[in-house]
Amino acid sequence: AFTTSDGDLRTLSSNGGATTELLSTSPSEPVLALGTGVDLDDDGNVGVVYVQKNANGSAVQTLKVIDANDGQASTFALPVAAKTSKTLLGVGRWSGSGPSAFYVAKTGNGDEIFRVPFDGSQVQPIANPANGVDAILGVADINGDDQSELVFTDGSQQTRYVKQSDGETASFTKVPGAGAG
Repeated sequence: AFTTSDGDLRTLSSNGGATTELLSTSPSEPVLALGTGVDLDDDGNVGVVYVQKNANGSAVQTLKVIDANDGQASTFALPVAAKTSKTLLGVGRWSGSGPSAFYVAKTGNGDEIFRVPFDGSQVQPIANPANGVDAILGVADINGDDQSELVFTDGSQQTRYVKQSDGETASFTKVPGAGAG
């Protein structure tokens, strides 16, 4: 998925062929942040998670998922506005739940990671890492403990993760001269 210079949302087929326009926006309502694909309704078609600027110029307060099959967007209210600069939305399953989106919000405590369940249950704060959060990379078992971790880049572009079992954050060993993002 990608956005055009006008803020329209498009996808590129996996074989590198045609692009498909999922959402045409006005200049006053561009797509501000994107996430990875997710099949919300188990129809075999991947939808795209995104945050779009409100036409009235207010703070961004909704997260949307547009289904590539029918072009319909599902909208989820956010208790705290999503960060829309230098960010990426993540998608995955967390703590045995169904698919959810993960986003970064600036709060009074710095950057905080929130989980938005696609089943409509309450949005939950996941972690408030000490060094901030720039982008959510996804959910996967990256340490071999049979539980998924939430992988993200922090404010210094170090790749880190949140452990599902206790909500603590940990980091990977830094590679000299390398970065994420």
